[in-house]
Amino acid sequence: MGLFLYEVIEDGKIAESVANDSDKVVEINKTMITGYRDLVMSWKMEADHIWTGRNRFLFRGELVKNGSVYDSSGKLVIGEITASEVMVNSRTRTVTVSRGVLAALMRRSGENTDPIKIDAGELRYFEISSKAYLSNHVILHNKSAEAVANDVTVDTETNIADINGAFQVTANEFLVKSDQMRIFIDDGAAELQHNVKGFRRGAIVLSRAMDERERILKSLDTTLRADYLRYQEVSGNKKVRIQGNIKLEQADKLLMGDTAHYDRNADEFIIEGNVKLTAANLNWAFRSGQLGTMGNKEIKEVVSNSLILIADKMLFYGGNKRSFRISGNITMIQPGKILTCQICEYDDQTQKMTFSGGVRVLKNNTEKLTANRLILDIKNETFSADDRIVGEFNIDRKPAVKGPQPQ
Repeated sequence: MGLFLYEVIEDGKIAESVANDSDKVVEINKTMITGYRDLVMSWKMEADHIWTGRNRFLFRGELVKNGSVYDSSGKLVIGEITASEVMVNSRTRTVTVSRGVLAALMRRSGENTDPIKIDAGELRYFEISSKAYLSNHVILHNKSAEAVANDVTVDTETNIADINGAFQVTANEFLVKSDQMRIFIDDGAAELQHNVKGFRRGAIVLSRAMDERERILKSLDTTLRADYLRYQEVSGNKKVRIQGNIKLEQADKLLMGDTAHYDRNADEFIIEGNVKLTAANLNWAFRSGQLGTMGNKEIKEVVSNSLILIADKMLFYGGNKRSFRISGNITMIQPGKILTCQICEYDDQTQKMTFSGGVRVLKNNTEKLTANRLILDIKNETFSADDRIVGEFNIDRKPAVKGPQPQ
């Protein structure tokens, strides 16, 4: 860069230094200074005052009004920079802005409708390494999340930001912490790794459009623990992937597994691998009005008793669907009762829970029922099953249809 600052000055006025001001030799008022790398713009700063002293490679400025940092191809990566002070070293090719730094991390492709805003004490850019360092109580935020950290490093070539040291993120009513966080600015994604912890405080929701069960669930505190979490927002849709030692806990419910996925547009949550649900009851899954008037003792026990449910995969749908599908080596344990099968499905519209695939029920360690399919009808308070039935339940048997039936 050398003496480029003397040559790249736009609309500036040069004033001679005041005799008693030993720091200033040349002062430039109301101008923009620009740095280049291989003939491509690397950065630029617009400031009210810029001056140099005895060191011809060191320049200082006040009141940065608008600054930018670019990658090696000239694409904007950090923009909207404002600060009280700026210092440029043309020998080391560094730019430092400090005191009340505001800026924005920009996506290089697509529209920057919701850029990540920066609030920090200092931003230091090293052109040679293509790294920008944010420090002194850094806040990164957009419409959906806010991260508070001590130090952040931005690679201006990959457009990836790494949060170093202790930090916390607030997003969608969740407070999340971990040992490491990486933000993929171009992709609108963030990864948290190592000792991920999340917490959402319960809140009373008065919306009539929300299902009563969902209002109850939202009123309870929720905690999350995992090894890894990835959050991404694409075209307004929010997706979350969680991996490693997942523990999702709410009041008297604990859900564990290896991997999980959430898709807001599809309104679905999937958890797979060594899945285990421990709950005081299943009341939260069914309509409360039906449970209060239930007279069938066996069905009421299934819904109201504590349980441990083990499976390979669980899929939960929210919204209008309000259904779930559990699959793979299912074992449901309740006091004095064990049920095993391959698939368990619940449809909230019909209020039926269907167990299928080698259904077997043990009561007090004695086999009481085997069937291809067992249907629990919450609304009508009945059990029904297909062929191959052995049991002592109050079952409505539905034999398999074989050939034309007499009229």
